[in-house]
Amino acid sequence: MMRFSPVVAPLSANDDRHGLFLDLTGCQRVFHGLDNLIHLVRQALAKLRIDAHLAVAPNPGAAWALTYSPKHQNTIVGQDDLVDALSDLAPATLRLDDDLVTSLHHLGLNTIRLLMNLPRESLPARF
Repeated sequence: MMRFSPVVAPLSANDDRHGLFLDLTGCQRVFHGLDNLIHLVRQALAKLRIDAHLAVAPNPGAAWALTYSPKHQNTIVGQDDLVDALSDLAPATLRLDDDLVTSLHHLGLNTIRLLMNLPRESLPARF
C-alpha cells in the first residue's frame, strides 16, 4: 500500500477487524484524482484476493465509520458532505468503547445525529 501513500498505519481494533489507514493527503494529484486512486487500490487488493471495504474521508474517525457502515462502504466523502454521511450511522461505527456504545443505546442515542445534537459541554460529565 505504500505505493499509494507514504503514510500507512495498521488498524488498531480490539476485535477481529483488520485493516489499514492510508493518509491520502496530496496523493490524489499523483494518481489523477481520488476516484482513480481508489480504483488502483481496489485492483491491487483484488490481485492479492483481498476483499476490502474502502472509504475516503477528511479524517481517520470518519473513514473508519464509513468503512464499517454498509451504506457507505467504498465511497469518497468530502468535508462538505461529511455531516450528512455520518448522521444516520450508529454510534458503534465510531471507534467507541463497547460499554460507551451500550450506554448510548440505553439512552436512546442510536444515531450519530442524536449525538451531534447534544451540547458538547455535557458529554464529558455524562460519559
